[in-house]
This record gives sequence, structure tokens and C-alpha cells, in this order.
Amino acid sequence: MPHVTERGRTSPARTPRADDAAPAAPADTAPTPPDDDGPALPPASRFSGADARAAYRISVRSVAGQPTKAPALADDWFEAAYTAEAKHLANLDVQKLIDDAIATEEAQLGRPLDRDEQRALARPIHKAQFRGFYAKHYKKVAKDDASKKKAVSSAKRREKKRLEARGRDPFTPLAQGDRAARQKEVMLFEDADLMVVIDRFSPSPKALVVPKEQGMFPTDIKKATLAKLSEVSALVSDAFAQVAGSQPAEIWINPPQNLSLKQLHVHVQPRLPAWEDTPRPRGVPPPPDLVAEQQKFYAELGAKIAALIAAH
Repeated sequence: MPHVTERGRTSPARTPRADDAAPAAPADTAPTPPDDDGPALPPASRFSGADARAAYRISVRSVAGQPTKAPALADDWFEAAYTAEAKHLANLDVQKLIDDAIATEEAQLGRPLDRDEQRALARPIHKAQFRGFYAKHYKKVAKDDASKKKAVSSAKRREKKRLEARGRDPFTPLAQGDRAARQKEVMLFEDADLMVVIDRFSPSPKALVVPKEQGMFPTDIKKATLAKLSEVSALVSDAFAQVAGSQPAEIWINPPQNLSLKQLHVHVQPRLPAWEDTPRPRGVPPPPDLVAEQQKFYAELGAKIAALIAAH
């Protein structure tokens, strides 16, 4: 089991809870965006981690002590995608103001601003202007079904080009049985249609459910495949609950604007503490006792997942 620490309970890497999500808002009312330090410099189309934590729309709420309800993956993803598009457009508007302010300041000083100076100039502008721009764009994007679909289609086209150019795909080699790829991952479950693997970059126990059918977005795969992803994700949540004593996990698919991997995958995040009290620098191996603890936990979790799927 993970070490129970206060840091683990309040880890900044915590994914959103269902009760953290904003309640459904009328089409002309934008959900309240999170406080943010502003967009990265140079401009970036992907929104920040603070935005991401507030962006997932988890509509099917599970009850503690009861089996996890299968999530409405496609509907939640669609809502998260058009909401994220409003934030993307708002960040573009804010970035124009930031760029103008930087240019003016550099002209007055007669020299380029360094990165810290740019950030110091950008943050108050973003804080003052982002919410207004976001509300304006959300009102347009969420006006009706046609405007929502248009926003999601625009995001898909843009982000697909980005991912094709710069995105990674660790899952396709894994699905194809590549030995080197499989040595890097912890496989909890696999059948002809999907894989359940551990998220190696999460500080606390977390799983990813990955279809073997190729696709970036939920709209790219068969409805039957998406339905199975939903069912298996709920069973993975139940396995976490039975092995680790956690409450039902949060289950979601990232919107296009927040993707870095090309292949579609579902996040299954139980509310469990971090494995370690202090984040370990990348490249530094975990201590042997922690490795043994994790291996034991994942073996038990994988067996439970297989049993639940077999009984389903």
C-alpha cells in the first residue's frame, strides 16, 4: 500500500473529484475558470494544469461503498473539449495583450526582456483579463449544439496536427507486443481489445485503460470499444477500492487541448496518497523496498481486475 502522508492527501498532482466539478451552467453562463498564473511564454495553445484540473466534466457520480458506475466517457469528453476550446481562445486573446505589453516595455528599455521579466509582466495581465475573455468565448461556444460541435471539431483538427507532429505514442508498440516497450510498463490486465497499465508518471497509484483499436479521440473508435472502455474503467475503480480501500475513482478522457500522447487512453484515478513523501528527481531509481511494495500491490491489483472482469 502507498505510504499515508499528508502530502499524499493534498498532492498538487491530484486529479479532479466529481464533486469538484462545476455544476452544469446555462449556455450563456461560463463555468468559473480557475485562478492561474497565466499562459506559458512563449505562447502555448494547451491550457495549464490548473485549468485541466477544473476542466473535466464527470457527470456520472458513483457512491462510496457501492460498485463504480460506468462513466459517460463520450459525453464528458465532449463537454470538456468545448469548454477547453473557450479557454484556448481566451488565452490567445490574453496573449495578444501580453505580446503588446512586452513589445512596449522592450521599446522603452531599449533591450529584450528576459523570461522572468516577461512572466512578471504577463501574470497581472492574465489575471485581470482572462476571465472576461473566457466568459465571452464560452457564451459563443456553448450557445447551442451546433456551436459546441463546431468548437470541438476545430479543436480536434488543430490538436491532431500538433500531436501528429510532436506527440508520443508509447501504447501502440505495447499493444503490438514490442518487448522493449513491455519492459517499461506495468501491465495489470490485457485482452484482445484493451490493456490496463499503470500510469508511471503519477506520484500515487493510478491506472490507464487503453484500447488496442487506433484512435486519438473517443470519436475515432467504435461505439462498442468505447462502451467496453467505460465498463472496464469502472471495474478497475472497483479493484482499487477492494485492494486499497479507496472510494470510487475519477474516470475521464483528456480533451484534445490537454493531450501529449497520440493514442486514446482513459484515466482511472483513485484518491490514494503518494508513494513517497518527497518527489524523486526524474532518473533517480526508487529504493528497493518501495519497488517491492509496489510490485506486491500491483500484482494484487491486477489479479483483482482480472477476477472482476471475468465475473462481469
